[in-house]
Amino acid sequence: MIPTSGTQSRGTVRAAAAPEVPEALRRQLRDGGRLVIPVGEADQELRVLTRERDAYHERRLFPVRFVPLIGGPSARTVPEPSQRGRSPGGPVP
Repeated sequence: MIPTSGTQSRGTVRAAAAPEVPEALRRQLRDGGRLVIPVGEADQELRVLTRERDAYHERRLFPVRFVPLIGGPSARTVPEPSQRGRSPGGPVP
């Protein structure tokens, strides 16, 4: 889950690609903080976002291939505890 509030981060690394850098992750960075995230759908690239006061600086590093980040900015990327071990059709035998 990508929290939309709470503690501010000095550094974050994401291991799933988002179509664009999620705003919720931008807001979590504190001054001097960095976010390393793969961005894109079919064509992806690794980006480093750095916050300096109220400005964000983005560097594009190189092409990558990661699994997609599923759902919206506040969606869980792992199943809820009650859903673990279940297939879409019901319980796993």
